[in-house]
Amino acid sequence: MTDMAEVHESIEVNAPVRQVYAAWTNFTQFPRFMENVVEVQQTGDGRYHWKAKGPMGSEVEWDAYVVENIPNEIVAWRSEDGDGPRVNGAVRFEPIGKRTRVEVNLGYQAPMGAVGEAVARMFSNPGEQTREDLARFKDMVENHAEATGETEIRASGPPAERGEI
Repeated sequence: MTDMAEVHESIEVNAPVRQVYAAWTNFTQFPRFMENVVEVQQTGDGRYHWKAKGPMGSEVEWDAYVVENIPNEIVAWRSEDGDGPRVNGAVRFEPIGKRTRVEVNLGYQAPMGAVGEAVARMFSNPGEQTREDLARFKDMVENHAEATGETEIRASGPPAERGEI
């Protein structure tokens, strides 16, 4: 297997860190802003089942778990060992006054065979795709507050804990 491909992108969101963190850690909402993500299901204990678009209408699936979750600071995850792609990532949240800098670091490695080809196509330009996804995330968070007057988007799942899960 080859080395993992890496993506590093960031964006500033015009919302407080608490709101931005809550929106990001609501993983089941990722299809709202991630173009290639079809569905994310919470399976328990910080674990999630992912489905993403592949070529010619196919889907690629994998399981991932949260490895670090420090509220309003960082959330990190990695895929379970198995036949799917190896995926890991971390998102850091930095308050900048009433805005929040979101820094995304992703790593992925497609498995061999047809699934590997599907994932490779899905990530044909991962930096550009991540930038576009982050722009949609920014719009979603900023428009939520503007449309509802709410200052918070609630996170789903179990309460966040400091450190390893």
